Amino acid sequence: MKRTFLKALFVSFLLAVLSACSFSDARDDEAAQLIEAYVNAVNNQDYDTALGMVSEEFLMERGREGWIEHYKNVHEVLGKVTNLKLKQKISDARYSARFYMYQYANKYENGLAKELITVVQMINNDEPLKIGGHKIESSKLPGAPK
Repeated sequence: MKRTFLKALFVSFLLAVLSACSFSDARDDEAAQLIEAYVNAVNNQDYDTALGMVSEEFLMERGREGWIEHYKNVHEVLGKVTNLKLKQKISDARYSARFYMYQYANKYENGLAKELITVVQMINNDEPLKIGGHKIESSKLPGAPK
């Protein structure tokens, strides 16, 4: 009897772990699709669409006009992204959110840049994923170390 109970408990645990992995993988695909849509919107200078994909916290960091100015500056210096190359992706749950961090080594028309784009998913709610951060590093951008 005890042995049957332990087997049932183990099978239940295994099913729970496998279903959690599937959910995580599905959300990971969703995060990748969101990043692709966001990068395409920024690349096409469709800043309203791009900013519609970001979290409130992201938007507050520079303000709407500050982000638009930042995007325009990057576009003016580097041009359009010509090759989006994923280097690493990490999924991490902390506090009340899951973070999907994607690190890229991107080629632009006028140079190279390392980029980190973070997607945020609040745990225990059905809100859509949002871009929570976007950092661009390039020696060609103003303020970059020489």
